[in-house]
Amino acid sequence: MSVVSYLSKVVIMEKKKLTVKVDKRIVEAAETVLEGLGLRIDEAVNIFLYQVFYTQSIPFPVKLPTDEMMTRCDLYFKIYEELAEVDAGKGISGEEVFTRLREKYGMPPRAASNNKGKTE
Repeated sequence: MSVVSYLSKVVIMEKKKLTVKVDKRIVEAAETVLEGLGLRIDEAVNIFLYQVFYTQSIPFPVKLPTDEMMTRCDLYFKIYEELAEVDAGKGISGEEVFTRLREKYGMPPRAASNNKGKTE
């Protein structure tokens, strides 16, 4: 049971709607992580706000990311953006990418596979 679920059963809470503008990419990335932890984004925000209240501070160190972390984040977001384009039907298949590369660099076409349509 999450902290927020527990507190909502122990204390009768009046809810207040909170609207914030955040980077869509980071929200979706965070939702994936939170899902693995068994939390929804609203529960995570509630936990954060409770911790701000309890500790009277931001409950974690706030610091600039390292160059390595920025590189990993940039790569993650580039992959995310490209996958979104594929989902929107704007991308090309991997086979088409390799066909174009073979044509560009004068490589022979891919040999036909003998295993096409076969399953093990």
